[in-house]
Amino acid sequence: GSFGGTDAQWQRTVQLLRGAPVAPLRGDGLRPGIARGPLLVTNLTVATHLIGTPWLPSFRGAVLVLEDVGEEPYRIDRMLTQWRSAGLLQQLAGVACGRFSWAKDDILPGDFSMDEVLEERLGDLGIPLVLNLPLGHGQPNRALPLGPIAELDGRVREVVRRIFDHADQSGPDVEFVHDVCAHLPSQILGEIMGLPAEDWPAIHAMAERNSGSQDPDVSDGQERGSASIEMAMYAMQFAADRRASGPQGDLTDVLLGEEFDGHLMTDIDFARFFVQLVTAGNDTTRTMLSSGTLALLDHPDQLAALRADPSGIPRAVEEILRWANPLHYFRRTAMVDTELGGQAISAGDKVAMIYTAANRDPAVFEDPHRFDTTRDPNPHLSFGIATHFCLGVHLARLEGRVFFEEMLRRWPSIERTGEATRQRSNLNNSLKSLPVHLS
Repeated sequence: GSFGGTDAQWQRTVQLLRGAPVAPLRGDGLRPGIARGPLLVTNLTVATHLIGTPWLPSFRGAVLVLEDVGEEPYRIDRMLTQWRSAGLLQQLAGVACGRFSWAKDDILPGDFSMDEVLEERLGDLGIPLVLNLPLGHGQPNRALPLGPIAELDGRVREVVRRIFDHADQSGPDVEFVHDVCAHLPSQILGEIMGLPAEDWPAIHAMAERNSGSQDPDVSDGQERGSASIEMAMYAMQFAADRRASGPQGDLTDVLLGEEFDGHLMTDIDFARFFVQLVTAGNDTTRTMLSSGTLALLDHPDQLAALRADPSGIPRAVEEILRWANPLHYFRRTAMVDTELGGQAISAGDKVAMIYTAANRDPAVFEDPHRFDTTRDPNPHLSFGIATHFCLGVHLARLEGRVFFEEMLRRWPSIERTGEATRQRSNLNNSLKSLPVHLS
């Protein structure tokens, strides 16, 4: 087969596979040093047709490097089954998958991720699996370039005021989570990416279905995969239309026009990134705003202090993020044997990082179970850390600051009219309803 990356990327991949001392691009299970023999680089289509060719046995002990697995997630299991039935998998030193991180829960249904499926197929044969090799196009792992904050502040403020106007027209009694908070992230994303305004409600609905699949009141669990696919198909068409129409001076132009790891994004790359950005940004921002409002209502002294001195709002946003972290956890894979807090962790172990606990670590935070909008310093981990640091961190903080500034200015009185209810999820630390009276 042919390798789709640059010569530099190919050399880096070979170095990683052969255990040369180079730093991996990502840390989700990469195990270098397994390839002492040849590398067989191909894709799923070609790999299926290789069965029965007379020269294939010469690759005994090779690492099978599959390109663009993320584009064809449903075919990989069939291909591996065919190779196993032909006795070919048993001859390999390992299987490596490019673009692997995109072929996980977003696409596959249920609670299984692609790496677990592959490990189950390969594990009993003693064949190692290498994840997240730098094959194909890279993805951005730095904060999104959003332009001057002063300019973006005005755009966010305009959207917030528009949402609040609608709440006043619908009120004074509103369901604050979905009638108010949920609209801000999808509308802001629509603004900065140049999405047609008439498409915003549909994108918002798809994001809600995607992140709320564990709660029957929010989404049918079977819809999660379909929502991701619908969103990806929309994004691919949007990217193609944008290339045809030309630059509009928004974030979409930046993403399509900037190189990542030496390559421009394809429409498929853009679609995958779009699904992640919309789904993650929608749920987490909605949670920050709604759970932050609930925290302030539950602590009227802190709410009164912010009304008296709105300059404390940026620090209050950080405490809201610590106190009501939008995600309970993420899972990573240990790359080396280590020990953390007296717990032995072996290379390859799956490790859950519980942000809800970390943000209440008594060794880091004084009186961690107290909500304190003046807390400083506040080294919470709600945005992640290192290469996994949140792409939208600047936008999220800006949205939080502007939202609460405008909320306190707009409504001198906000009162709960019923109990807040939580969304059923072991991942999202979300509210699904917060009935309030605005005046």
